[in-house]
Amino acid sequence: SEKLPTKEQVLTVMGISLENCIEPPRELEDENGLYIFEAKVKGEKEGEVIEYTYNRKGEFSTHKSSGTTVYETVYDKDGDFVKNPEHIAEYNHDTGEWKNVK
Repeated sequence: SEKLPTKEQVLTVMGISLENCIEPPRELEDENGLYIFEAKVKGEKEGEVIEYTYNRKGEFSTHKSSGTTVYETVYDKDGDFVKNPEHIAEYNHDTGEWKNVK
């Protein structure tokens, strides 16, 4: 069967822990496990927020994802983009390994 990332692996790739999150993460699961995980942590500057988004490859009721990826987006205190979503990691379903693409 296909190897799929666990929540712990996703957090490791994001470089954060649940304790860092400024609000409860958004998590969506199906019979195969996690398919969406969104976590927000404080940024370097006052009021800045860094949002990490994990999407698992597949077709879901809400969306379709062509790969299993982690993106990082930085917002300022007004909620505007400081940095557009940046693709930071890609999961290889054959090997069960993550590749940093940042």
